[in-house]
Amino acid sequence: MHRIVQITIATIPLLLTPVLLLLIGEDILSFGGGEKDVVIAIPWLIWSLIFAVSSYVLIFKRWRLRRWWVRSAIVATATLVILWLVLFLLSIAGLV
Repeated sequence: MHRIVQITIATIPLLLTPVLLLLIGEDILSFGGGEKDVVIAIPWLIWSLIFAVSSYVLIFKRWRLRRWWVRSAIVATATLVILWLVLFLLSIAGLV
């Protein structure tokens, strides 16, 4: 598959972030938290940014579509979980 197509596929979650914010802001997508629903977009933005960067690296290393897609999703999810755990532990310690 051509690299431009792969890069486009890798960028789709990042490009959907403004759409998510618009849907939440217009109250089309509501999670019951009012204005606090926008906070849901922060983990999505972090995940999609890490996914995109990881994907770009693996695409330029010439990994196949399925391999880089799965690996990038694992890396992005694991990074988000680690960040959550660090913030959780910092909040328990009273540092945040």
